[in-house]
Amino acid sequence: MTPAPTVDETIEQVEKLYESLTGHEMPTLEQSYAQIPPEADPQRYVEERMSELIALVKQRPAPIITAIDVRPPMSIHQADGQLVIEVDLPGVDRDAVGVTLHEGILTINGVRTTPSVLGASHTQIVQSETPYGRFQRSVVLPRGVTPDLIDAALTSGVLRISIERPEGAREQSIPVTQR
Repeated sequence: MTPAPTVDETIEQVEKLYESLTGHEMPTLEQSYAQIPPEADPQRYVEERMSELIALVKQRPAPIITAIDVRPPMSIHQADGQLVIEVDLPGVDRDAVGVTLHEGILTINGVRTTPSVLGASHTQIVQSETPYGRFQRSVVLPRGVTPDLIDAALTSGVLRISIERPEGAREQSIPVTQR
C-alpha cells in the first residue's frame, strides 16, 4: 500500500497539473487575489447599498389580491346517527356563505373578502398567507337526504353542517375479497 502524499507533494502535483492544463506557471498568492479597497466611510457605503436595495424592492409590483379558487379545509365525520361536515372559514361572514343541495350533492360556496385595511392607500402588504377569493366545496350525500334533514351554522369561523340520516337508510357491509 502506497503512503498518502504529504501536503507539499500535493501542492507540487496541483502546480504541475495547472501548468500542464494552462501552459503557464501557477500564480502566487499575491497575484491570485485582488485586494478589496477599503471604504472611506463604511457606514455611508452600507446606507447607500441599503437604499439601492429598498429602491429595487419598491420597484416590484405589489401583490395583487384577486378572486382565486380557495379550498378551505373540510372534515367529515359521523356522530350519533348524523353526518357532520365542518369547514374552516375564519373571517368569512355568514352572509357570504351559501349551502345548497341539488341531486344529492351538497355544495358550500362563498367568498372571503380582503379586509378593508388592505384596501387603504397607506397599507403595504409585507407578507400574506391568507387566501382570499371565491371558494366552493361539494360533498355527495347518501340517498334520501332532503333539505329538511340538514342544519347549517357558522360559529367562530367554522361552518358546521349536520345531516340526519334519512329514515330507512342503513349501513351495509361490503365483503372484501382477495385476488
